[in-house]
Amino acid sequence: MNVDIDWTPEQRVYRERFLAFGREVVQPGGLTRDQTGAFDADLWRAVGESGLLGITTPTEFGGDGKGVLEFAAAMEGFAEGGLDASIVFSVLVQVAMVIEPLLQVGTPAQKARWLPVLASGQRKAAFAVTEPHGGSDVFEARTTLRIGNDDELLLSGSKWSVTDAPYADMAIVLGRVEGLGASGLSMFLVDLAGPTVEREGPFDLMGCRAAPTGALRFTNHPVDPEHGVLGKLGDGVPLTRLAFNMERLLAANVGVGFLQAVLDHAVTNLSRNESFGRPLQSYQYVQGRFVEIRKHLEFHRLLTRRALWLAHTKQRFNLEASLAKLSGAQALHDAALHAVLLLGNRGYRRDLFPFERLCRDAVGLMIAGGSEEVQKMAIWAELHGENRS
Repeated sequence: MNVDIDWTPEQRVYRERFLAFGREVVQPGGLTRDQTGAFDADLWRAVGESGLLGITTPTEFGGDGKGVLEFAAAMEGFAEGGLDASIVFSVLVQVAMVIEPLLQVGTPAQKARWLPVLASGQRKAAFAVTEPHGGSDVFEARTTLRIGNDDELLLSGSKWSVTDAPYADMAIVLGRVEGLGASGLSMFLVDLAGPTVEREGPFDLMGCRAAPTGALRFTNHPVDPEHGVLGKLGDGVPLTRLAFNMERLLAANVGVGFLQAVLDHAVTNLSRNESFGRPLQSYQYVQGRFVEIRKHLEFHRLLTRRALWLAHTKQRFNLEASLAKLSGAQALHDAALHAVLLLGNRGYRRDLFPFERLCRDAVGLMIAGGSEEVQKMAIWAELHGENRS
């Protein structure tokens, strides 16, 4: 088996382009966004104009028409350069959890309506599956679509802890069709405009504070009767898994960029320090912390690239995506904490280095797309051949 873990020349161009964009446009405002917890509409507009959101969207809808590897290369650079998990979260929701399902199962009319405005960033999307009572058990959804007067489709129910809910223009919503029982769990494309949608948030988060997270409440909210169902009725389970697997894969991938940035920043800044008349880097215990960061980086890079290669070659990557997501978030937390401890009181300062912020952001990466326990459940199921198509 031949798995090439290096980016191609074209993929390296994407990586370097968005590495520079991250450094120049995203990184300078990271501390302020974290302190205020505010959504930066100007930054989102700049991300849309950069072309990042449309890399995988076909050219006829305004995108680049590239594949998952080109987008992954771009996101690795974007994460390394920007050092802001909040904007990374929003990008992953837009592309991995909304654009990708549309590309996979959307009708021509659905693609024509949504892809151009999502790929350009003109519209912001959310992926709404979690409910207040269910947490990670998203398939116990109570949100319900019913047929009203004049055959109109009306959605009612609540969604909780939804990234970008306070500002999203549209959402993919998991819900049930009234009267169909378990077989009615489906995905709906929902325009969030109108008085029948109530929003809550943004929540005051521990980390990823500028990724506006909140709740959506639908009260007889109209859904397009012709184009409002994504895929077929009853496709809610496989489409949710498709979106989560892609999000886990790409969330693991950005961990490579974050880990590389942590290592580089720590090495550069620690090289200037001395202790007891010797360079701090000359002490074995200091070297050991750097070795741990580099070890996690290389292990995580290899695992993630294998998962990306499987996705690129249209093979099943569920197991590898969950493994990479599980290991990557913990590796980032540990690496950022190593960097804080290596730099001492300077590393502990929020205004000098991003390490403290990345420690908190990494916890969000542990939870998003399924907690550690959910990832282990998914891995166990794959090991025992469950849920295989």
